[in-house]
Amino acid sequence: MKMTLRRYLTLSLIFHGLFLLITFVIPQWKPAEHEVVELTVLSDEPSPQAKTNPEKLKQVVDQDEKAVNDEIPDTTKFLSQHNQVVKKQTVANQLGQFQNRRQVGPQGSGGKPKLKVTDLTPKMNFEKIVRDHEQKEMQIEKSLDQEAMAVAHKKRSSAESASNPQKGNGGVESSQTTDYLKDVEKGSETLLSSREFVYHTFYSRIRRQLNQFWIGKVRDKLAKIVKEGRSIASTEDHVTKLLITLDRKGLLMKVQVVSDSGVRDLDDAAIEAFKEAAPFPNPPNGIVDPDGTIKIRWDFVLEA
Repeated sequence: MKMTLRRYLTLSLIFHGLFLLITFVIPQWKPAEHEVVELTVLSDEPSPQAKTNPEKLKQVVDQDEKAVNDEIPDTTKFLSQHNQVVKKQTVANQLGQFQNRRQVGPQGSGGKPKLKVTDLTPKMNFEKIVRDHEQKEMQIEKSLDQEAMAVAHKKRSSAESASNPQKGNGGVESSQTTDYLKDVEKGSETLLSSREFVYHTFYSRIRRQLNQFWIGKVRDKLAKIVKEGRSIASTEDHVTKLLITLDRKGLLMKVQVVSDSGVRDLDDAAIEAFKEAAPFPNPPNGIVDPDGTIKIRWDFVLEA
């Protein structure tokens, strides 16, 4: 029975990053003259430092540029560009590049009305991405006329641009995020108690560069799986955990698999995305280890 991509419409494509604030015990590695991506499966067990001080490993998240307040939480799992404490933590129930819709008042502990700062980048329409890919596959099967395909591609690109216009002063339709916050309640916007992370800007730059490659690669991998008559479990999250090593200039040195997703194609998509998104120039000196490298834990999630 011929399968289509529609069975994957219940799967949401999101990713999140965990910035490594601890020292991983790994073998010393001498940089090669050319980029070498080392694919090594590491233990997913916490390092001794993480066991003795679990606060060292936190998740870096996106939030509004303006904080609800400047309070410092006693305990939190999250790092962002500022300190803030909220009464109830929520995460936007829509997926896409981060933005919070405009609201009349806050949910933070300050109690003063505020206007949410929004990211007006058009949100990602995953259902349309899958549908467009199906249409493209049908066109390829019907005709190998390159000129006709080029025209069709141009028309589809124009249609996508028209269907995802940027909003004006009226705000945005809904809040959205790409952070994987499994244990946080869904809500109308993302509000988290967080501590300020001075290297948040560098982390966000990595996220933006990855965003250009990962979603498209997962889409292509899913198309390949369907075309080959294979399937993946749609009732569980698939998580690829990577340990990325950069040199002090931000050049990619190696990619190590801490834990695979159970689907090789999805793991390959994560690895390929990092290879194409690199380099990440001008990393802050404060995150460079004594051996001259930068180590970042990054998780890619295909959420059920």
